[in-house]
Amino acid sequence: MSVYLLDTCTISDFFSGISSTKKRLLDLSPSQIAISAITVMEISYGFRLKPAIARKFSTSFNSLCRVARILPFDQAAAQVAADIRSELKKKGTPIGSFDLLIAAIAMSQECILATSNVSEFARIKDLQIQNWRLN
Repeated sequence: MSVYLLDTCTISDFFSGISSTKKRLLDLSPSQIAISAITVMEISYGFRLKPAIARKFSTSFNSLCRVARILPFDQAAAQVAADIRSELKKKGTPIGSFDLLIAAIAMSQECILATSNVSEFARIKDLQIQNWRLN
């Protein structure tokens, strides 16, 4: 059974009502849903910057976090991140730091990354990604 690591944009799409994303997420069992600690930070940061958005979505986001597995950035992810970063630097195609960490968590935990940020994540060899906006 596949586990899907939800990227920040996928969670945003879900709460924004993107129908394809909502359907994909609601079709999964809770055991198939994971969120990285990095994504929790990004969403929480966004809530602090935009209190109106926080009032609208923070309760639902907290409920999602209670259902999903929250995956940490641990030593295994750190090693994967170092590999990815060095490979992309040698190619001259780096990606954002947070995206690097999220990808490393996905790979170290053998998750499929659900994201619409395909342009960044597609640079990473062997990272499994799905764009739920399109499906």
